[in-house]
Amino acid sequence: MKYNRQSGFTIIELMISTMIFSLILLILTTGVISFTRSYYKGITETSTQRVARVISDDITLSIQSTSSFYSPLASQGGWNGFCIGTTGYAYMLGSQLVDSSPDVNKHQSTHALIKGNVAGGCSSLNGQSLQTALLPGLTASPSTSEEMLAPAMRLSNLSIVTINQSAGIYSVAVNVVYGDDDLLSNPTGLSPSCNTDSGSQFCAVSGLSTVVQKRIQQ
Repeated sequence: MKYNRQSGFTIIELMISTMIFSLILLILTTGVISFTRSYYKGITETSTQRVARVISDDITLSIQSTSSFYSPLASQGGWNGFCIGTTGYAYMLGSQLVDSSPDVNKHQSTHALIKGNVAGGCSSLNGQSLQTALLPGLTASPSTSEEMLAPAMRLSNLSIVTINQSAGIYSVAVNVVYGDDDLLSNPTGLSPSCNTDSGSQFCAVSGLSTVVQKRIQQ
C-alpha cells in the first residue's frame, strides 16, 4: 500500500508568517500616518504663511498707492483699526475666527480682520467705530468689505510704525496664528507659540515685517 505525503505549513510556521506580516503592516501603517500628519501640517503652515503674506502685501499696496497719511484709530470694544486713504482695516487681536457660534471663553469671534471701503476716509466716521462701519459691507451686493483671515486663524499683531513721515517710509508687521487655544502658549498675547500637536490638530505661527515707502507724496 502506498501513502501520498503532502507537504504544508505547520501551525508554528503559520504563526511566524502571521507575525511577520502583522509587523510589516504595522510599519506601513505608521509610515502612512506619519506622512499624512506631515502633509496636513505642511498645508496648515503654508496656508498661514500665505494669509500673512496677503495681508502684508495688501496693506503695503494701500500705503504705496495713496497720498493720505494712515490714520490709526483708538480701540473700541476690543476692536482696533486704521485707515489708509479710503481703505479701512478693523481687527481684534487674539480673537480666533470661526464660521459660527463663537465661544468667548475660547477667544473666538465671527470676524477678526475686516477690510473695507470707507467713503470719505476715516474723518467721515464722526465717532462711529470702524468695525461697525465696515460690517454692513460684508453682506452688501456687491460687497464692499471682506474678512481677510481664514477660519481657525487669529492675529497676534498688526501694526504700522512711522519710520520717516516726511519721506513716507513705514514699517508694517503682521503676525498670523492658526490653532485653538489649547494648542498655543499665550494664545491672546503678542508672541504666541505652538505647543506639541495633538491628534489631527495642528498649529502654525507666521510673522512678516516689511518696510514700505509711499509712491504718491502729499
